[in-house]
Amino acid sequence: MGRQDSGDIIGVDNDDFVMQQISNALRDGIRSDVSMFTNIELLQEDKKFFIKLTVN
Repeated sequence: MGRQDSGDIIGVDNDDFVMQQISNALRDGIRSDVSMFTNIELLQEDKKFFIKLTVN
C-alpha cells in the first residue's frame, strides 16, 4: 500500500492502523492461517511511508 500502479509513492496515513488491518485480514480472512508465511514492513521513501507485504 502506498504506491500507485505506476510505482509512484502516495504514502499512507495512520500506518499503524493500516498495518493492523492487513494483519487481521490475513489472519481472519484466509483459511488456513497464512500469517506465518507473510511479512509486513513499514518503509519510508521521499518522506512518505508505505507498507510492503511479502508472501513467502
